[in-house]
Amino acid sequence: MKVKSLFLLLIFCLLPGICLCAQADEAEITPATEAGEDLDLYGVLELFQEAEDLEAFEKALNNEKSEVNNLDLDENGEVDYIRVVEHVEGNTHVIILQVPLGENEYQDVATIEIEKKGEEDYTLQAVGDEEIYGKDYIVEPDPEPEDKSTVVVIATVRIVRLIFAPGYRPWVSPWRWRHFPGWWRPWKPVARSIHKSRVRRFHKSHFRHTKVRRSPRASNVHQKHRRSSKKAVKKKNPHAQPAKTQKGKTKTTRKKKKRTPDRFELPRLLPGLQC
Repeated sequence: MKVKSLFLLLIFCLLPGICLCAQADEAEITPATEAGEDLDLYGVLELFQEAEDLEAFEKALNNEKSEVNNLDLDENGEVDYIRVVEHVEGNTHVIILQVPLGENEYQDVATIEIEKKGEEDYTLQAVGDEEIYGKDYIVEPDPEPEDKSTVVVIATVRIVRLIFAPGYRPWVSPWRWRHFPGWWRPWKPVARSIHKSRVRRFHKSHFRHTKVRRSPRASNVHQKHRRSSKKAVKKKNPHAQPAKTQKGKTKTTRKKKKRTPDRFELPRLLPGLQC
């Protein structure tokens, strides 16, 4: 009986710490700006793996019923259209998600980066643009999910097989500022609390957050073509956590106070003498 009581006491003592760790992990992946909360990268990857091609993927991103896009970067009261542009170098495909905000003016929001490293060996990541999501906000398929039935084999994703097929031509969206498809009708963005509750279904066990970028080449390709706009409102997210060191501690700078020796203090060279 005593052993059982001690065991229960130990659980109650550890429970607050476990909860705090879970909260810390959740806070760690919070986007750096409010706009980063308006496009859920888990949902983006879900739509990506379900689409037949990049044209269909772009259409799904801009479908109100998908409930993934809630962006309003210029704060005009309407959800922004997201165009998809693909760049290819060798076995690396970088698919850029960007919002037109003016004539020849765009803001990159995120990228989907795919690299073929070998036969049936691919990497796939959705990377948030640093201006919108902060540094190292990356979502990727989880190779070892809790539910084994939801394993995502990258090589079997339809778009992945398509873009690495012989004769494939990269997709570049024909749509731009004030020239959007006839089927698209902008809608009013919903409150972020409502948007969060809607996209929670995408946060399944077969996707995970990471800070490791699998394809350095993809990063270099994006930097060559990256677009940024001053018209995009990038308000700091009040829920985002400050930068942390490798040990997980918040960076702080403290000035060391100079120690003023007491005039009655004995020299350290005479440790045997005491008052």
